[in-house]
Amino acid sequence: DETPRQFGDGASAEVGGYHSQGVACFEVLVAEAHVRSAPSHRARTVRSCGPGELVFARSRSFDGWLRLAGEDGWMRLYEETSREPVLQPRPCADAPTRHGDLWAVADLWAAARRGCGGRPLLP
Repeated sequence: DETPRQFGDGASAEVGGYHSQGVACFEVLVAEAHVRSAPSHRARTVRSCGPGELVFARSRSFDGWLRLAGEDGWMRLYEETSREPVLQPRPCADAPTRHGDLWAVADLWAAARRGCGGRPLLP
């Protein structure tokens, strides 16, 4: 069932609205979110992200996988078994993305992650 998923806090996994820059911003909600080399839980883990980190997606598959923008990899919107949310869409009007180039912000986050050797940036 891939109907729009409502999470406990009333948030939706759907990325609504028009995204003029062709990229959407998400916030990591869990202690450790895995970035995979392909859109599968069996794919190799490339790195992990921690709670509060921002990730940027350029596309979404029908089964909830996001293809990242500005860096290689795929992330799932929700846990496969529990269906609990992993990522929360952030409206484009939220800081720090309100007046900026989302591709540039995505590149900054990707560069910071490379500098941390694939470990989560935020505790």
